[in-house]
Amino acid sequence: MASSTKSPPDAIVPNIVVITDDADVTLRVIKYTQRLKPGDDGNDKVKSITDFNVNTQVMIRNSEFFKTLLTGNFAEASQSVVTLKEHDPSAMQAIFCALHSQYEDWSASSCGLSITKQTLGLSVHSLCDVISSARHFLIEMVELDSWFKLWYEHGDNSKTDPKLMLYPTYQLNHAEGFAAATKKMVYHHTRIEETKNQQHRDLHLPPRVIQQLCAARGRLKTILSNQIWNHISGLLDGSCNCKEKTLFAFLHALKETGGFPVDQAAQRNPIANVLHQLADFDNYFEAPAEAKGCSRCSTDWSSAMKTACAVVWKYFDGLCLDCMDHTQPKFADEHEDYWGHLERDMERRDDQQGAIRQVVQMQ
Repeated sequence: MASSTKSPPDAIVPNIVVITDDADVTLRVIKYTQRLKPGDDGNDKVKSITDFNVNTQVMIRNSEFFKTLLTGNFAEASQSVVTLKEHDPSAMQAIFCALHSQYEDWSASSCGLSITKQTLGLSVHSLCDVISSARHFLIEMVELDSWFKLWYEHGDNSKTDPKLMLYPTYQLNHAEGFAAATKKMVYHHTRIEETKNQQHRDLHLPPRVIQQLCAARGRLKTILSNQIWNHISGLLDGSCNCKEKTLFAFLHALKETGGFPVDQAAQRNPIANVLHQLADFDNYFEAPAEAKGCSRCSTDWSSAMKTACAVVWKYFDGLCLDCMDHTQPKFADEHEDYWGHLERDMERRDDQQGAIRQVVQMQ
């Protein structure tokens, strides 16, 4: 929502933010205490007013909305102050910073450095406000990529709930952040879901992303179960007289860890917790006396379980953003894009298998 005005409603003193020294227009951002209803001027609901001094050319080059608004036949084209209603000022400052930072002179200026530093402290909860406002003003998300990369590098995202990072990293094309968030979701969460933003219910991941995360979590459970079953099957196929007692001791130790059976344990615990529980296997396993001297039953079961867990830990590195975002082909066309992703996926799996072999050799 935009309209021209030169005096703030209810005589509230605006907070003035100079985005650039060569500013020639003021964009007045008004935030309200609640969403305005049709016909409501909102003058009695104003929470804050922020005047951003920006450069017109920067705005019209990066936004069809502002190009039409500031150069067309609208009244705003001749106004020095243009009001933008129902937008978060912190989010708008990040957008203005991202657009102006495309120019090296601005980025290196004292004004640019100061504004950039301020926006890097933006809360993760405000990222959806950034995306929503950018959409409203018809600003391509790619224009925000460089700023978001700086924001991501500036913060300690290891402590941030991955549910909050899934959508922003996906939408703002941050492959590393998206992979980290999806990996953390699969290993450290029992329920795969993203955080619902009550103010922006239209901003969410495509269903295929959540589907792939659920599938990845299920795959980890299957791999872990198979790793354990291989040892059980080996004992069952044995011909020694000590296999029954060894198998009982093995299963009993697994149960005592709390991480077995895997399916039951994973219903109430994240995969990471299950793996940590199974890592305590050695504290519960006591080899039967009869197993001494038996090549099969005297296996180092503790090392075997550590190897099984290592395989699961190494398996999933997070989702590939390019593979999830079908709207952004990275190669010559959609078909080359498809086959290119497959080839890279095979290379990634080869690297994983090599890493797993190194872990096994270290046991």
